[in-house]
Amino acid sequence: MNNQKYNLTASGLVSVKSDDMECEIKFESNRVVLNIISINSKNLRSFFKLSDLKKIVIDISDKLAYLKFNLTVSFKNSDLAILGLDAKPNMLQKIIVSKNIEVKDIKSFVKLLGGKSK
Repeated sequence: MNNQKYNLTASGLVSVKSDDMECEIKFESNRVVLNIISINSKNLRSFFKLSDLKKIVIDISDKLAYLKFNLTVSFKNSDLAILGLDAKPNMLQKIIVSKNIEVKDIKSFVKLLGGKSK
């Protein structure tokens, strides 16, 4: 990325409903909160391989940090992960995942990917 300085801000709420997913996306200044209410994880797994999903999430988190922006991913209003500038991963998360991703609740994250979202 070049040497330009970026500063993003946003505000608002978007609700998304489909047969496969229901979520709310809330924009607050330099933070976005993605609250997953329900998801059909079987369709998610058929659309993405987990290794592909990991690469996408790492790329997004690095770009968010560069833009001084944050994304909090939650499941049923419980924080799962923070991506971007304010992520504070432990040493193991830095090695296995990324310096810009903090996993807050690994058990709920696995549960979400395992299909027990309702």
